Amino acid sequence: MEIGPYLESSERVVRPANASALSPGRGMTVVPVENGTRLAVINVLGSLFLHPASSMFEMIDELVETALRETPLVVVDVHAEATSEKVALARWLDGKATAVFGTHTHVQTSDARVLPLGTAFITDAGMSGPHDSVIGVEVELAIRRMRTGLPVRFETARGDVRIEGALVDCDAETGRATAIEPVRVLIS
Repeated sequence: MEIGPYLESSERVVRPANASALSPGRGMTVVPVENGTRLAVINVLGSLFLHPASSMFEMIDELVETALRETPLVVVDVHAEATSEKVALARWLDGKATAVFGTHTHVQTSDARVLPLGTAFITDAGMSGPHDSVIGVEVELAIRRMRTGLPVRFETARGDVRIEGALVDCDAETGRATAIEPVRVLIS
């Protein structure tokens, strides 16, 4: 199944907001969470090595303002290679977004904190999937590709499956975070 039609029709799944406008899907969604509370989720790509259609800094203010018109609870997923891009975006959004979660590097960082103006931040939320792997791929296959430079069909690894992320405590009225805690749940 192609992902394009699914992205186009899904209300819950987002793609990078700074991808090409011709890409299917949306870069922001607002979903119900509980007791009538709604949560906005925004996804953007960093520029270093990922080459989005436009810089996340060119559009993030408008995205956050649009989200804040619907709810004070705004989470931004910054999918980027560079730690510096993730930290810079979190600092820029401090006091505007409830949380900024870095993603992409597949390794949960130990720097979860609430920034001075009330935005929770972690440089990388980590990986959900098999940790006995090379970022989710069977070890031998990933090494073969790296050693030879030849195409290798990747297969998903098995075992030591974990879900990683972070829990954020926040004020539902103001959208300000009061705490953030990294989470790692062992599945198998």
